[in-house]
Amino acid sequence: MACGQQIENGIVLHNERTAPDDPFSGNKIVGIMDDKDDFINSWDSFNFEKDRPNVDFEEGAIIFAHTTENSCAKDINQLEISDNRLLIDTDQESGPCDDIGYQRTFIIQLDKEKLENVKTVVFENEEFRFVEQ
Repeated sequence: MACGQQIENGIVLHNERTAPDDPFSGNKIVGIMDDKDDFINSWDSFNFEKDRPNVDFEEGAIIFAHTTENSCAKDINQLEISDNRLLIDTDQESGPCDDIGYQRTFIIQLDKEKLENVKTVVFENEEFRFVEQ
């Protein structure tokens, strides 16, 4: 796996205040990419300032998790996989925070094997269901 913030069950490769080219970007978005072309297209549509990280798609998969935060930044603090469900939990800095809605996108790498049976991702208490294509 690539370098980044190591947490149990995965790595946060990147997080940035950015949003996709989408009129619904204020909503939470979760996407799973298991091939390079999908990853490149998604990365480009989110307007990241940094260069795209290298990912070994033979062994890994990428999750884009997009949310809104106030002026106190959020971080991923937990990735929990059980049965067919992945829980992505965030934590937010404390302090005096303004109520401005900033867009935040996390890029998380997990082993493909761990995601094989995942049908539901719960991100900040919201469920996203995935079906096989």
